[in-house]
Amino acid sequence: MPGYDPDRPDNPILRWSSYLRDGILQKRIGMRVNYVVGDIRRARWKAMQKKREFKDVRLARGVRMRLFLDSEVSYAIYAKDFEALERKFHLAFLRAGDIYIDIGANIGLFTLLAARQVGKEGRVYAFEPTPTTHERLMTNVRLNRFENVSTYQCAVSDKSGQVAMTLSLDGFDGRNSIATPTGGEQFSTALVKTTTLDEFVAEQNLSGKI
Repeated sequence: MPGYDPDRPDNPILRWSSYLRDGILQKRIGMRVNYVVGDIRRARWKAMQKKREFKDVRLARGVRMRLFLDSEVSYAIYAKDFEALERKFHLAFLRAGDIYIDIGANIGLFTLLAARQVGKEGRVYAFEPTPTTHERLMTNVRLNRFENVSTYQCAVSDKSGQVAMTLSLDGFDGRNSIATPTGGEQFSTALVKTTTLDEFVAEQNLSGKI
């Protein structure tokens, strides 16, 4: 190959040889595979957006999840392995009979994983104040026929009452906020109910059980 220098630092053969020597070859191969899979999934997502409104996927063993094609969070779950370490932690940490509270549950990523892990003996309480997102959360709970999940269209705050919440109209559903949103260009506002964690724990008799 004209102009090809096998001793150049960017030579892929040297690079992969160094990975083997350093004992990180398997990790690097895994990263490359994940990158390729991500590219494929990103392309599939764009194609699906033209044809449908949602996509049902397997989230974990025994857990299905409905992803919505207009949602940044759904896209991240499908194409970017969103919160991968946190998912592994939930699956490793939670046990049958545990009580779990998901504050800002969105469409239920951790609610669903927790419900599967804590089982019929446990309980999951999921808070999602945004009306449309709360409906989607309930859809995902019903999709899995989980009877150990209670959902609340409510924000957890420092006092009970109502508060104005800024809602994204262009897909940034994970960034809806009582404060200034960190993404999006089109917004609306809605009054949402608020409660405090102390009040909720007292009402449900959960002190020392969570």
